[in-house]
Amino acid sequence: MKPEAILETRGLEFSYLDGTRALVGINIAIPDGRKVAFIGPNGAGKTTLFLHFNGLTRPDRGQVCFAGREIHYNHKALLELRKKVGIVFQDPDTQLFSASVRQEVSFGPLNLGLPREVVLERVNRAMADTGILDLQDKPTHFLSYGQKKRVAIADILAMQPQVLICDEPTAWLDKKHAGQIMGLLSASNHGGATVIISTHDVDMAYSWSDYIFVMKAGRIIGEGTPGDVFGNSGLLAEAELEQPWLIDICEGLAGQGWRLPAPPRCKQELLQALSLQERQGADLCRGSEDAVAWAAPVLPGAMNGQSGAISPGRRENGMAHLHGANDQADGAGYRLQGGRMLRRGFTTGTCAAAAARAAVSALLGQTLAEVSVLLPGGDEAVLPVAGTEIDGDWARAWVIKDAGDDPDVTNGARIEASARLQPEEAVIRGGPGVGTVTRPGLAVSPGQPAINPVPLQMIRENVAAALPPGSGAEVVIGVPEGERLARRTMNPRLGIVGGISILGTTGIVEPMSEEAFKQALTPQLDLARAAGQRIVVLTPGRRGASLAGEFGIPPEAAVLTSNFIGFMLEECVRRDLRQVLLWGHVGKLAKVAAGSFQTYNRIADGRAEAVAALAAARGASAGLVRALLDAPTAEGMVGLLRDAGLAGVWHDLAARAGSRATAYARDELQVGAVLFSYAGEPVGWDGTALQLMAEAGWQETRGRFSRFAT
Repeated sequence: MKPEAILETRGLEFSYLDGTRALVGINIAIPDGRKVAFIGPNGAGKTTLFLHFNGLTRPDRGQVCFAGREIHYNHKALLELRKKVGIVFQDPDTQLFSASVRQEVSFGPLNLGLPREVVLERVNRAMADTGILDLQDKPTHFLSYGQKKRVAIADILAMQPQVLICDEPTAWLDKKHAGQIMGLLSASNHGGATVIISTHDVDMAYSWSDYIFVMKAGRIIGEGTPGDVFGNSGLLAEAELEQPWLIDICEGLAGQGWRLPAPPRCKQELLQALSLQERQGADLCRGSEDAVAWAAPVLPGAMNGQSGAISPGRRENGMAHLHGANDQADGAGYRLQGGRMLRRGFTTGTCAAAAARAAVSALLGQTLAEVSVLLPGGDEAVLPVAGTEIDGDWARAWVIKDAGDDPDVTNGARIEASARLQPEEAVIRGGPGVGTVTRPGLAVSPGQPAINPVPLQMIRENVAAALPPGSGAEVVIGVPEGERLARRTMNPRLGIVGGISILGTTGIVEPMSEEAFKQALTPQLDLARAAGQRIVVLTPGRRGASLAGEFGIPPEAAVLTSNFIGFMLEECVRRDLRQVLLWGHVGKLAKVAAGSFQTYNRIADGRAEAVAALAAARGASAGLVRALLDAPTAEGMVGLLRDAGLAGVWHDLAARAGSRATAYARDELQVGAVLFSYAGEPVGWDGTALQLMAEAGWQETRGRFSRFAT
């Protein structure tokens, strides 16, 4: 599940006074709580973009949003923004101006109007974290370049921002001091801040970041995980960047017949993998015959040419492992995806069952370092127990969630269970950090803890297995960070409040599983149906859902689809939800009009071709058609058609998107479409959309379209 964006730009444009276009059509969403790197050649626009993030520079066109709200440029709004978004400039001399280090670091908190004791605590902590306490009385102009860098970072840390931006944080630093700076940024991220950097160091960007944006000539030309970005040779060539040395080494090893279970992200991981696999001799082999031998235990059907997912296995030395038909692979096993070996993990349900069993065992006099858990499919997982406490007649145990290579927001979360003995039966309740269901339509009834039926049964069975015959227990499942983590999941949209859901139908997390992500979207349709919504509004993103609310559409009717519009149309058919309104940005729905129902940009496009063809049908000149085909963004096409007096093309596009979606559903759905610009204004809609709004009784919504009529 993708996290929500902390910073967004929509159609951002900026030119300098000499006419240089520094930013061109920047449309990005920076995920909250991540380590994000911007890379690209000199002059790409990275620094200029950063100056927009906290309002130091105002765009010529477009919007910058923080935490879902558009930035405003009055004094009060900018002051509030800069409390939350701090920037460290590439050259610290442009940032430092106070006489001494302590005065410099104190300046920001003092200007926040904080009490003296709070300022003192923040300043001392920031100086301690950056290792400059011994410099606190030294004049800033006597410091070395590396010391100034650390003081500049302490400046911002003392403000405790939600977002920390560093422009070229390691520029002109030696390896030792560069490592210290990046360690500081990682520590800030672990403390909850989103950390954004720009860099020319591809090795550091690959090893350090969670997500990467690639810039060139003022444009975003690519984005994705480090593996996606640096595995795209065409993108690297366009951006004039080299591959990280780790990828070069791994490709060289692959050319020699070596096979690594998972791509290493740093030198230590590579050395550990080589050392471990050489000792075990099972997961890293040379030559084609050895490669088959390596694949056989972990790839079902590998010996007879079949393909499939990788089977569960076993892992020792304090790591989670799994017993089953195959007992050779690490952890919960691996799966092969995109030519890479991805490690499986364990679900929150498995972790809760493990914690519950460990807590009950502690009540019976057994303090376990690891605990066996029965999974729904009959396999047995063994998970390490991170801690156990006994308080009177209660015992508490906890497990740290390991999601493998899946970007799960609950990865690393503490899943705990408190238990006490009672007669007869096991009773499972939700505690702090476990959400409560508030709406009908889900697998769990309103008012109950968000523990899905399969993991609930798994917890009961594992507790019962640990108890003597005839005994029972009361078990309370808790997730200390659950309420915070839930804000980055679908739970708020599903009406699950107060924490995360305890999930898992198999007990195993499939890494990077598209199927799991799609299944997480479908409960929205169940909620809409249970709420009596005859017409559902499918929208690819949260911005569309927000606009639906602004236009008076009931929140239960708005359903997020992400890129899986075709899948969600099929799910509407399965649930007998026969009337659908497609509602979203022109860029996404133009792909639907072109016949693409999985709209991820690396899989499908055709936006420009669809718009250009419809414009030509309305008599557009050859020059305009060429301009539309060359436009870098759909937002740019909006301006071109408006200036040419052909804004009606968007109504044609909406009609085509609706008809293509109806055909995709084999005429089992009635589908209309409404297209929006980034500014949130409807630019195109079809007659079916207006009809559906009228039938739903959304007269206010329908009426608001009249003022936008072309």
